[in-house]
Amino acid sequence: MFTFGTMWAFFVFSRIFNTYWGINFVTLGELSPVNLVLAVFQFDGIVWGARQIVDLFPALAQLMQPLGRVASLLDSVPTIEPHPERPVQKLVPAKFKGHFVFDAVDFTYPSERQKQVLHKLSFEVKPQTKVAFVGKAGCGKATS
Repeated sequence: MFTFGTMWAFFVFSRIFNTYWGINFVTLGELSPVNLVLAVFQFDGIVWGARQIVDLFPALAQLMQPLGRVASLLDSVPTIEPHPERPVQKLVPAKFKGHFVFDAVDFTYPSERQKQVLHKLSFEVKPQTKVAFVGKAGCGKATS
């Protein structure tokens, strides 16, 4: 926003203006010379503090761009999982024993049809057993 030269010129101008303005108060007896010097240096601190804040504006603007994408993603309706506002009829088994059989399961995400995540995945989980999926990133552990 401000170049260093512009800010420096503003800083020098404000110091000269404040000193000139303060000298008028000193000559009128409304301000002591010591308080004038303190006031000028206090104002310098305010100017430099304002400059530091202004320098952060571009970084804040860059932060806002991804936030817009995140907000639109959070507002989107998922295409894979059911949405609470559009319920679908769920499949509920008549009896549930805790026995699962996956036989040649294939899966591809609708957004990436060229990348098949699961290809002929088959396994059986018997009651009272634990199953763990292990593998490198992107191999389909979470999808399974």
